[in-house]
Amino acid sequence: MGAGLSDLHRHLDGSLRKATLEELAAHVGVSLPADIRFRAGMGLDGALACFRLTLSVLQTLEAVRRVAAEMCEDAAADDVTTLEVRFAPQLHGQPIGDVIDAALDGIAGRAGLVLCALYGEDPASVME
Repeated sequence: MGAGLSDLHRHLDGSLRKATLEELAAHVGVSLPADIRFRAGMGLDGALACFRLTLSVLQTLEAVRRVAAEMCEDAAADDVTTLEVRFAPQLHGQPIGDVIDAALDGIAGRAGLVLCALYGEDPASVME
């Protein structure tokens, strides 16, 4: 076995397992299009549409915790030994500190966490 891979830019809200996305969507009553996936060349508008959809099912602390944990499992299965999970906690419909704690619980020391503030947002929105 080699030294392992590094992934320093894996989005929490862009890395859901298909089965998890389907389950979470059904739980909150969100309809999914037949083909939802990120792909090379899709452009910014297409990518943002995917993120809007995935964010709509990641509005509970349990969903954030679960997806963070599954990301670490999937990365390990892909021989990723260094992982940084990035996301904007203010977009998850719960108090920012609670969302961060849920993500930390999910990664359970298996990854780093990169918190994102979004361009154009009021800086106060992330200063919790």
